[in-house]
Amino acid sequence: PETEIITSDVASINVSYAAQLADLLHFKTDYFVMADAERLPFRPDSFDFILSSGMLHHLGDIRRGLRKGYQVLKHGGRWYVIGELAIGSLFRLLWNSRWGGKGRDARVRGVRENSYTWQEWKASFQAENLKIVDYYFHRDPKTAASWPFAAYYAIISRLPINLVKMGVPCNVNFVLEKV
Repeated sequence: PETEIITSDVASINVSYAAQLADLLHFKTDYFVMADAERLPFRPDSFDFILSSGMLHHLGDIRRGLRKGYQVLKHGGRWYVIGELAIGSLFRLLWNSRWGGKGRDARVRGVRENSYTWQEWKASFQAENLKIVDYYFHRDPKTAASWPFAAYYAIISRLPINLVKMGVPCNVNFVLEKV
């Protein structure tokens, strides 16, 4: 009951949608804030946890965004990172090109699209004193949004996790802790 919930996004339209959705679902949110993750307007050590969903790869400077998140987390606070892509360097060349999914999205929607390898994710978190407490590679075909993704997940779900870590494109979720 004493939990304060703050929702933020860099785009005002998304903040408006969040407010409408919270109202529709009767979900108590204390504040809706338009904020850039690289320039958070919150005091240091303000939050017990942060939840980010598929947004870190849009940042211009991921290390700066992680540093800002670290600053606003309380000591021992958790950061739940959902829906980021871990991709190998070779796959990334195609994926980020004008023919690949991220390259097309960047052009069509006019958004920044970055891709990181498993090792780059780990190094970025470690450099900003964020410890990976847990991680999960999303490979469940039952939760795919379309049949091509379901088929892809069915294939990669049979691969050893170490092979996926080496660069097979896969969404990954992290639980980070401020150390």
